[in-house]
Amino acid sequence: MLRNYLIIALRHGRRGKGYLLINVVGLALSLTACLLILLYVLDELSYDRFHEKANRIYRVTQTETTLTPAPLAPALTDAFPNVATYARVLPTLGDVLIKDTEDHQFYENRFYWADSTLFEIFSFPLQRGDPATVLDDVNSLVISESIARKYFGDADPIGQTLIFDVGFTASLRVTGVMQDAPHHAHFRPDFLASMTTFASFGMLQLDDWGPLFYNTYLLLDQPQPTVTLQTALTDFIKTQPGTPNLTYQIQPITDIHLRSKLRDEPEPSGELGYVYIFSAIAVLLLLIACINYMNLSTARSAHRAREVGMRKVLGAPRQQLIRQFLGESLLLALLATSFVLPLLYLSLPLFNQIAEKSLTLTSLPLPGLLLGLLGMALLVGVGAGCYPAFFLSRFTPMQTLKGTFSAGISGLTVRQGLVIFQFAMGIVLIIGTLVIFRQLDFIRERNLGFETTQTVVVSARMYGHGTAVLPFETIQQAFAENPGVVEVALTGDVPGTDPRTAPFLLEGMADEDAMTRTTWNLYSVDYDFLETMDIQVVAGRRFDRAMPADESTAYLINEAAWHAAQDLLGPTWDDPIGKHIDRYFRMQSEWMLGKPGTIIGVVRDFHYQSLHHQIAPLVLQLNPVSRDHFVLCLRAENMASTLAHLETTWQQFVPERPFEYYFLDAAFAQLYAAEQRVATLASLFAGLALFIACLGLFGLAAFTAEQRTKEIGIRKVLGATLANVTVLLSKDFLLLVLIAFVFAVPAAYLALRAWLATFAYHIDLGPGLFLLAGLLALTIALLSVSYHTLRAALTDPARSLRYE
Repeated sequence: MLRNYLIIALRHGRRGKGYLLINVVGLALSLTACLLILLYVLDELSYDRFHEKANRIYRVTQTETTLTPAPLAPALTDAFPNVATYARVLPTLGDVLIKDTEDHQFYENRFYWADSTLFEIFSFPLQRGDPATVLDDVNSLVISESIARKYFGDADPIGQTLIFDVGFTASLRVTGVMQDAPHHAHFRPDFLASMTTFASFGMLQLDDWGPLFYNTYLLLDQPQPTVTLQTALTDFIKTQPGTPNLTYQIQPITDIHLRSKLRDEPEPSGELGYVYIFSAIAVLLLLIACINYMNLSTARSAHRAREVGMRKVLGAPRQQLIRQFLGESLLLALLATSFVLPLLYLSLPLFNQIAEKSLTLTSLPLPGLLLGLLGMALLVGVGAGCYPAFFLSRFTPMQTLKGTFSAGISGLTVRQGLVIFQFAMGIVLIIGTLVIFRQLDFIRERNLGFETTQTVVVSARMYGHGTAVLPFETIQQAFAENPGVVEVALTGDVPGTDPRTAPFLLEGMADEDAMTRTTWNLYSVDYDFLETMDIQVVAGRRFDRAMPADESTAYLINEAAWHAAQDLLGPTWDDPIGKHIDRYFRMQSEWMLGKPGTIIGVVRDFHYQSLHHQIAPLVLQLNPVSRDHFVLCLRAENMASTLAHLETTWQQFVPERPFEYYFLDAAFAQLYAAEQRVATLASLFAGLALFIACLGLFGLAAFTAEQRTKEIGIRKVLGATLANVTVLLSKDFLLLVLIAFVFAVPAAYLALRAWLATFAYHIDLGPGLFLLAGLLALTIALLSVSYHTLRAALTDPARSLRYE
C-alpha cells in the first residue's frame, strides 16, 4: 500500500512540476527562515542559563541603575538566612590601561573588582587556580584565557604581574585563568581583581552606604518567587539607615538580558519585544508556505477528482484517501526539508552579520537540530495537508466519474480567504519595515540641539579624577592651535552617555522635597563646552572666565529644568536667573548640602540621551576636577590630516599612551543599533514572506489561466482585446490584495503605535506610509500574475479553442 501511495505521489509530481517546485521552494525557504529565527530566539532566551546555580542567583538594583552601595550585600546576607552568600562586583569607569612587565600595553574595558565568593556563585570555570582562593589575597587577579594569550602567549601566566593604571597604579599578580565567558552572559569579565585590593586603596570604604558603585549578587539556598523576595527586600530597606530615599528591586539573573532596562548594565541588553516579533514572523512564514500548498492542492482538485471517484468505486474508504493525501503532503514537506540544512549553512553568515550574533549550526546539538527539522516537517506536512486531504476525500463518485464535478463555492471561498490572509500578513510586515526605517531616518535627521558632525571626542578618563599629572590645559591649548580645529573643550560628560544624577534644593522648596522631586541629571563641563557643542543660551549668560565665582557658585540649567521648577514652585520661577540652587552630596549614610549656588543662565533643550527618552531636567556646573574627555569641533576639510596632527600632539605630551577618539555622530547612531538590526531583519523577512505569497499567487494564476483557456479563446474571437483579457484574469487576484490591505492597516497601526510609543520623539503614522505599502503589495501581486495573464491573452484563439 505504501508503495502504491509513493508511486501515485511521484506521478502527480511529474505531471505538475511547476506546482511541485512552487511548494518545495516556498516550504524550504520558510523552514530555513524559521530555523534562523529559532536560533536567534533560543540564543536570546539562553542568557545566563549556563550558570549551574542560575535559578538561585539574583541581582539587587535600584530603580534606574544597576549600582548599589557596598554594605547592602552583607546586610542582606545577615538579615535573611536563606541567602547562602553574596558577591559584589565593582566595574571600572570606561577603559583602563593594562601593562605587562615588558611594556606591552592595551586599553581594556572588561575589568572588574570582585569579592572572593564570585566563583562560588557564577559558573566561570577556571583552567588554572583554585576557585575558593584565587581572589582572597590583596593584588590577586584572575584573567580570561584570551587575555592570557594576549599578554603572555604560550607562557604560564600564573604568578606573572600585570599593572593596572588609571592615573594611579597597582601591580596585580595573576592567580587564576578562567575560560572566556560565553557570549550569552550579561556579565563577561576579562579581568577580575580582588575586592580587598580595591579596599586597600582607601578611596572608598566598604561600609559606606553613600557611594552607589557596586553590582550586588545574591545566591539563595533555594529558588524563591521574585514577588516574595521583593516584598522582603522593601521591608528590610525601610529599616536601614541611609537608604530611606532609595528604592531597590531584585531580579532573577535569567531575566536581566531581556527584562532589565537600567543604566550601567555591564553588557548591552536585549529586547523581549523583538523576540516576540521574530517568533511571530517565523509562524507567519510557515503559515504562508502552508497556505500555498493548501490553495494549490484544492485549486487543482479537478485533476484528482476522477482518481478519487475511481478509488471510492473500487472500495477505498475515506480514511484511506485521507491517509494518502496526508502522506503526499508529508512527502513534500520532507523533500523541502532536505534543502533546509544547505540553505541554512549558506545564509547563516549573512544573518549573523546583520543580527550581530555568532550563531553556528552547533548552537543546537545535531540530534536536537535534526529532531527539530523533522518535527517542523511533520507539523507543516500535517498542517498543510489536512484541508486538502479532507476536501479531496469527500468527492462523490457519481459526480466525478460523470465529469460533472465542481470544486464548489466553499472551496473557492476558502482559497480566497487564505490568499487574503497571506497578503494581509505580508502587508503588515511591509508597513512595519517602512515605519521602522522612517523612524530611523527621523532620528538621523532630527536636530539634537548641539553639533554632532565633525565633532570628535578624545577620552582622558583613564587618568582619574584630579589624581593625574596630565597637563589638561596645555594639551587643550595645543589642540586649539591646530588650524583644523574650530573649538575644543574639556568636560566630564558627553552627550550619548548615561549622565550622573543628584538631588537639588531649589529656592522656595522645603528640604524634604528635594530627594523625591528634584533628582536631576548633572553635567560637569568647562568654560568652552557650550560654544564647542554649539548649545544655545536662551536666558542669562554662559560661564565666564572673567567671573571667578562661576567656578564654585554658578549653575546653568536646561529648559526642561526651568519648566519643572515652574511646575513645582509656580510663578516665582517664571524668571530663573538669579535663583538659588544647592546640590546634595552623599557623605557616609547622610545627605549633605554643598555650597549654595546661583542660576546664571538657561540653555536650550538638547538631546543628551537617545530619543527613547524625553529630555529631562539637566544642571550644568563648572568642575575643574572631573575631566574625562576632550571634545573637539573640526573643520570638514582635510579631516584625516587634522586627526593625524592631533595624534602627534597627543604623543608629545603622553607618549606612553595611545591616542583614542570617536566621532560623536557615530556614537549616537550606536544608540539605535538594535532598531537598525530589527529594521534590516524585518525587511528581509517581509520580502521573503511576500515572495512566498507571490509564489502561491503565481501558481494560482497559472491554474486559472489554464482553466479558462477556452473562455479566453471565445472572448478573443468575439473581439476582446489584450487589455480586456489581462484585466479579466488579473482583477480577481488584485481585489483579494485590496481586501487584504483593508484588514492589514488596523493591525499594523495598533502594533506600530505601540512600538513608536517606546520613543519619546517619533514620526506620526500618517496615511502615506500605509498607502505606499498597499501600492507596493499591489504592484508585486500584479507582477506575479502578469506572466500567465499576458501569456494566456497572447495565445492564438485557434489553439485555445482546441484546448482539451
